[in-house]
Amino acid sequence: MRRNLFVSTFGHTGIIFNCIPWYVDFKEEFSIDAYPKSKTTKDGVQYMSFDSWCREHNVMGLRYVKRKFKWNWFRSKMIKTYENIDNLTQMANRAKKYIGRIYNSSAVAAKAFAPNRFICSSLVWYCAKESYSIDISDTWKPTVTPLQIKESDHTYTKIEVRK
Repeated sequence: MRRNLFVSTFGHTGIIFNCIPWYVDFKEEFSIDAYPKSKTTKDGVQYMSFDSWCREHNVMGLRYVKRKFKWNWFRSKMIKTYENIDNLTQMANRAKKYIGRIYNSSAVAAKAFAPNRFICSSLVWYCAKESYSIDISDTWKPTVTPLQIKESDHTYTKIEVRK
């Protein structure tokens, strides 16, 4: 069964754990997100329903990036090739292990707190790193944002959903 990596609105990310059916039950659990407590959600890593994503978003995929130096005398260059990961079940299963972990209220050092506490993007980053040994962030920064993940060479847009 194929699974999509995550949904991103460039301000929030979450890991899709179910295949998206051709019909959508908006109340059905759809993704695993790290979310701060609000009137409608509990605190931390939790299942979220599809209706929480009913706004513009991208369904992203994950891929390996291979770099190869191509020697051609004076026109030598580095070439990137990509290998998409079709089945992201490992990532979804890893995210399920963190359900109930508390929300990290400080995004400044989000990577340092994983896997004990998460913000939305650190959950996606950590699960990709632990499941596939892929770092989808700027490795030198102590935090990871949804925009960094979207702009990573290791991610690509599968579907753009516009209103």
